[in-house]
This record gives sequence, C-alpha cells and structure tokens, in this order.
Amino acid sequence: MNKIWVVVMFLVLPLIFTLQVNAQVVSSEAAKAEVLKKPRFSASVGFGLNYGFGEKGAGRLNYYKSKSIPISLKLGYLPIKYLEVQGEYSGDSSFKAHTHSAVVEDHQTTFNFTTLTINLKVGVPVVIKRMEFYPYVVLGTGKAKVDYWDKLSWPSSNLSVLFTDNSYGSCFKSGIGTEVKFGKRFFAFSELNNWTINWERFSNKKKWSYSQIILGLGTRF
Repeated sequence: MNKIWVVVMFLVLPLIFTLQVNAQVVSSEAAKAEVLKKPRFSASVGFGLNYGFGEKGAGRLNYYKSKSIPISLKLGYLPIKYLEVQGEYSGDSSFKAHTHSAVVEDHQTTFNFTTLTINLKVGVPVVIKRMEFYPYVVLGTGKAKVDYWDKLSWPSSNLSVLFTDNSYGSCFKSGIGTEVKFGKRFFAFSELNNWTINWERFSNKKKWSYSQIILGLGTRF
C-alpha cells in the first residue's frame, strides 16, 4: 500500500507543480497584456478666454481687451507613469486696444498670437467619492507667431493709415489644471495658464505676456 502511495505522489506532485507554474505564467502574461493595453496616447481640444495682456516693464495693460476665443489642440504620449509629453497648438489669442487723442481721432492696435509648443505635463491621480481627478502642472516651450495691426484714423477728414507686421519668436508656457475622468477613455479638463512671448520688431525686442482659462474634452487610446 505504501508503494502505491509513493507512486501516486511521484505522479501527482509533478502534475500539480506543472499546473501551478502554467497558472503563474498565464497570470503573468495576462498582467503584461493588461499593462500593454493601458492607453499611452491622448488627444484633446479646448476653448476658453484670454485675459491679462501685458508687457515686461509696463505690467498688465488694462486698455487691451481680448477679442477672440482661443483654441487649444493637444496630442500627448506617456513615456512613463504620471509624465506626459505633449505637442500643443494654441491659436486665435487676440488683444485689441481702442484709444483716442488730440492728435489721432481714432487709434486701434491689435495683437494676435499663435503658438506651437512641446509641453511636459506631470500629475497625480486622486479619487474623491468614486470620481477620478487628475490635477497636473504643465510647462512648455516653443515658437510663436505675432500678427500686428496698427490703424490710425481721422474720420473727420476721411483719412486712415494701416500698419501691419508679423514676426516669429520664442515662447514659454506654464500652467495648472485638472482632468475629470468619465468612462474608460474620456476626460474633461480645465486649465489656467500663462504665456510669455519674446517678439522682435525693427530690432526692438519686446516681451509680451497673457493668460488663458481653457475648458475642453479629451480621449486616451
């Protein structure tokens, strides 16, 4: 009888061991597959409000008013957890000033900024009452195009002069924001950011700044 049990043990134990190893391999492969399935890419679009146009040394220029709704388009990639690299287009950021003087009856000045940047976005997920939030900080640098219009008018004499110019310069972005996840792949976001534009016209170097509030939707895939 003891010999029978010895034979059974020799036959059953290797079988149990093999099944356990196979189960671990399958579990490990499933875990790897699950990791690989996690979305690494993102795309988002947002719209918002421009405000706080200013110049270095002069501060915020209250007589400049926003005259457009800015758009933000982003494509992102997560090389590691909680760090995202983004390419961003931000456009239609226009500011206009309308003044009068004893010399010029009507003076209109308009700036429009279009930017392309590479951003680094860092955040940490937070769960509050089963709602998934993702507060983040974003920094970016890239190139900006500046379109400039300066119109001088004397309506009483039907005379007007228009000066236009466009040039390119470097830009820097900093901001904070929050994503709210809904569904497996979609999220809404809000972002408060500040832009600094280095612009040169006729060898006259300027540094302009403005801020934005952006609201939008995105997806991960």
